[in-house]
Amino acid sequence: MAAAAAAVIRRYLRHLTAMMEGRAAAAIGRHHHHQQQLIDSGRALLLFGAITLTHQLSNAEHHLLVVGLMLWLLGAALVTLSLAAPRFPRLAAAGAAIAAALRVYLLGGL
Repeated sequence: MAAAAAAVIRRYLRHLTAMMEGRAAAAIGRHHHHQQQLIDSGRALLLFGAITLTHQLSNAEHHLLVVGLMLWLLGAALVTLSLAAPRFPRLAAAGAAIAAALRVYLLGGL
């Protein structure tokens, strides 16, 4: 009777371990997706900020310089946040959602 109970417990523990490993693999995939989305959004914003800054240096419109600087800084912040994505997955998910919304709003979903 004890051997049968031990076999059931062993089977249950194997099943539980397999489930946890599957969840961990899925979580790793999600974190990688968020990290890549942060890098891509940051790269696009860095590029558009740099283009805006270099184009507006010859013009006298200072408010566009501020817009270019803000875009560049936001891109740098997103790329920096991508480095912390494996350590802070919820923060990375929130940052990726904000980055996706900004890409749709500012860049038309590019």
